[in-house]
Order: sequence, then C-alpha cells, then structure tokens
Amino acid sequence: MDSLVLFILMVAGVLLSAIVSKYIPQIPLALIQIMIGLLLAIVPIEQTTIHFEPELFMIGIIAPLVFYEGQNISRKELWKLRGSILLLAFGLVLLLVVAGGFLIHWLIPNLPLPVSFALSAIVSPTDTVALKSIVKNIKLPDNIMAVLEGESLINDAAGLVSFKVALGVVLTGYFSVKEASFEFLIAAFGGIIFGGIVGFLFVKLRLQLRKMRLEQTKLLVLIQLITPFTIFIAAERLEFSGVLAMVAAGVVHGVEHDHLQATTTKIQMVSNNVWGTVVYFLNSLVFLLLGATLPSVVAKIWSKENFLVEELLGLALIISLFLMAVRFI
Repeated sequence: MDSLVLFILMVAGVLLSAIVSKYIPQIPLALIQIMIGLLLAIVPIEQTTIHFEPELFMIGIIAPLVFYEGQNISRKELWKLRGSILLLAFGLVLLLVVAGGFLIHWLIPNLPLPVSFALSAIVSPTDTVALKSIVKNIKLPDNIMAVLEGESLINDAAGLVSFKVALGVVLTGYFSVKEASFEFLIAAFGGIIFGGIVGFLFVKLRLQLRKMRLEQTKLLVLIQLITPFTIFIAAERLEFSGVLAMVAAGVVHGVEHDHLQATTTKIQMVSNNVWGTVVYFLNSLVFLLLGATLPSVVAKIWSKENFLVEELLGLALIISLFLMAVRFI
C-alpha cells in the first residue's frame, strides 16, 4: 500500500511538472520537478516516507535511460568527435576527481584524503538527463552539444570506478596505481565489450523470432524492455561498468536499427510509444526523487551538533564553483 501511494504521488508530480513547465518554460523542467519533489516530501501522509535504494535506482532508472540515450545518440557525431568526448569523459573527470579531492581535503583537513577523493568522484561526472533538461532552451553549437551529450553518457564510468577505488583505500588503507589502473581498464573496456556482445545477441534474438514468424508485438516489445535490466545486472555481477555496458548495447541497437525497420509498422509504433512513455516517466522520476529525498538528508545534517549548516553550504558552494571553473578552463 505504501509503494502504491508513493507511485501515485510520483505520477501526480510528473503531471504537475508538465503543466507548470508549459506556463513557465523559462525554468528548466528538472528544477521544477525538484521543487515538486520537495513539496511531495512534506505531504502530511505517513506513506510518503521515501527509502532511497541506490542499487534499485541504478538498475530500475539509470540503466533504461542510458540504454535509450545510447540508441538515439548520433553515432556519426559520436565517432567524429570521439577524441574530445573521451578526453572529457575520462581525462577531465579523473582530473576533477584528483583536483577536487585535494581541494576538499584542504578545506576540511579532518576528512581523510581517500574520503575526499571519494566525495569528489561523486560530484565530478555530469549527468545526461540533467544536461538535456537544463540546456533545452539554450542555443549551443551543434558540435558542442554533441560533445557534452557524448561525455555525459559515458563519464559515469570514470566517476564510479574512481569512487570504488577511493572507497577501497578507505576500507583497506592500501592503494596501488597499477591495480587501480587495471581495475579501471577492466571495468571500462569489459563493460563496452560485454554490453556490445550481449546487446547484439538480443538484436539477433528479435530478428530470429521474426524469421520464425513469432512476430508478436507484445513479445518483441517485452524483449526490448527487459534488455537493459538484464545486461546491466549481468555486467555489474561480472564487475564491469554497467553504465558503459548500457551505452554499448544502446549503440548496437541503434546500428542495427536498419535491420529492424523490416518489422511491421505496428510493432514500430507500439515500441516507440512504450519507450517514449517509460523514458519520459523515468526522466521525471529522477528529479522528483532528488527533491523528495533532500529534506531527510538536510535533517540528518542539521541534527549533527558538530557541524554548522552555513559552513557546509559555503564549502559545497566553493567546491561546486571550483569544479565548474576547472571544467570551463
């Protein structure tokens, strides 16, 4: 019952955000949804308490969103601008993790350096969902937008691996550049190769079902829907980057799109409508959940007697401005 009430509230939040955005288009939809999430969090109903599960969030929301973006990103632009995209997604993110880590440690000396690196790794990568929402009404050169989209699609891998390495150092007190580099390469290239191969197998499965005259709309659309969840879970179990596996699988599905054009118009229409609805809801859910969980996070910080909220807000502002300045430079 609790989950059902929460789901209904989230759907209502999505509808309300669409209405508000229609009348106030100057405000990015993401910010509107965060504010509505804040309002939902203070609704005086016991069932609205939100228990955030990071693993479920990654599998249930991020995996299908990245898979969908991978399908629809311009593969021509992705290949043409691959140098800039890779330098930003890996080089810049790793630079931000290191520079941000040292800054955080300097600002908060009591925070161990590995913990500072872990915190920096969390905030360094940009987010593809937020990017599109925020720059929707901003005119940017096409090549700049393509680079930013490509980077935001794959830079989570650099951030997540950096976070895992930093966390490992915190727990064990041991760090090796060689082992960290090896772990990074395994996670990144393993995720790309695994996602590409398994994504290709899913495409072949759908084509084979069509050849066997099992071209049932509901069956094929269902296979499309379970593809990102299956690949993401399997990649993470093998300690590969689930995010990069999603990107690779999405790109493979996009490349094979011409082969799938032979399917009936009905299947194409149903698939597009289903994915469009799912992605729209999940995109909105990201920011609604962000807004809805903020009060509980702030309350926990506020309850700590040895911290001043004003001081923490000031530190957060300094760190954010520093990371933005480095990225801009």
